[in-house]
Amino acid sequence: AADEDCDGEINDHCAIWSVSLGDSGEDRSNGVAAFDDGVVVSGDYARALQFGDDELTVDSGAQRNAYLARFDEGGKPDWIVDARSGGSVQLRRVSSAGSRLYAAGLLSGSLDVAGRTASSTGGLDGIVLAVDAASGSVDWLASVGGGGDLRLEAVAGHAAGVVAVGYFDGDLDLGSLGNVAGDGVDTLVLALDEDGLPRWARVGTGAGDDMLLRSVVVGDEVVVAGFFEDELDFGCDDPVSAVDVASDGFVARFAIEDGSCRPLLTLPGAGSVRARGLAAVVGRIFVAIDFDGDVTLPGGETLTSAGERDVAVIALTPEGEVIWSRQFGDEQNQDVFAVAATADGGVFLGGSASGNPDFGEGPINSNPKGDNAFVVRLSPSGEVIWARSFGGDGDDDTIAVSVAPSGSLYIAGEVETSMDLGRGVITGNAIDGFVARLSP
Repeated sequence: AADEDCDGEINDHCAIWSVSLGDSGEDRSNGVAAFDDGVVVSGDYARALQFGDDELTVDSGAQRNAYLARFDEGGKPDWIVDARSGGSVQLRRVSSAGSRLYAAGLLSGSLDVAGRTASSTGGLDGIVLAVDAASGSVDWLASVGGGGDLRLEAVAGHAAGVVAVGYFDGDLDLGSLGNVAGDGVDTLVLALDEDGLPRWARVGTGAGDDMLLRSVVVGDEVVVAGFFEDELDFGCDDPVSAVDVASDGFVARFAIEDGSCRPLLTLPGAGSVRARGLAAVVGRIFVAIDFDGDVTLPGGETLTSAGERDVAVIALTPEGEVIWSRQFGDEQNQDVFAVAATADGGVFLGGSASGNPDFGEGPINSNPKGDNAFVVRLSPSGEVIWARSFGGDGDDDTIAVSVAPSGSLYIAGEVETSMDLGRGVITGNAIDGFVARLSP
């Protein structure tokens, strides 16, 4: 049983604090970056957003604004960056590097972030925002677009800049790097320097629809993960082909300095395989996937779903060899959205579940009216330390997970109706975002 009153008597993974972020529209919390003295959450809102004593509102005629919000370690609001759009803007994942924060997102129409402006060139443009982690002051805003739609989903900051990843259709204008013509929906790895200027780009093309969702820096490389249909070609080695008509997962590596290629790792299956979470710690890389049917891991091990869609986390060496894997699921759907590594080589897994999957402490009781959010902690050897699910009558999701250097655990996601993480009920109006600090 969970420690619902946070008295420490049953277990040690209740919420220390939790906050809902939203109003009467559909509002989202998409990313989280943890520090020893607090947390920054990225997201977007459709009508209004209350942050401490401040209320942010969307202008008449606009559809959606975005935000970066910092809370201290006790849950007190610190600062917020309001990304104001004349159309629609979303901020997806956020990443920290030194004293700077980076966030990736997408824009339709005009955008003003503390005087830094951008306008989409065609359909959706991808954006990258850089701010000071301590004060929230905006350092720069970069936008990339063309004749189609570009969605930048994640960023990985490093000492010399940032690498953003996403997917696009149509044409892209990459400035000094030239123009790119897509083939269906293709993937993009875009490196920017510390001033937001393009350094290099890698485009993954193929006849099917391909999506690149996560990125993480590992030493002098950036590791990226996603899934592809039919064929994937980054212009490195020979193109790889999907095993089935549905998607295969993949993990690709590139040198941070110049984008030169490293070996490509694929996760083929007789069904849909999606790599949707990525994290790293010294000596290992964690890839979180969801899949139906089966999936073949490097080295030949095969995982088979229990019914519809299962989730799994795979621990790899930096060279791509499997250290261990762990699978969870039942006859219904489970989705994974996030993974975060601990300093000792363990991992947290976050997502949503329908049905009653067993995450290692007995089957959870998800609500029959919607999906429940979940968080699972695994040891460095892949054993479940604890698992927690929470939710109400709607669909609730753990979208992002981050671990501070001190070990503090933060999660962010969506709540549709209501949710109790152990510190009282937080409510969703339509859909609200939330951020919470949990005891690890």
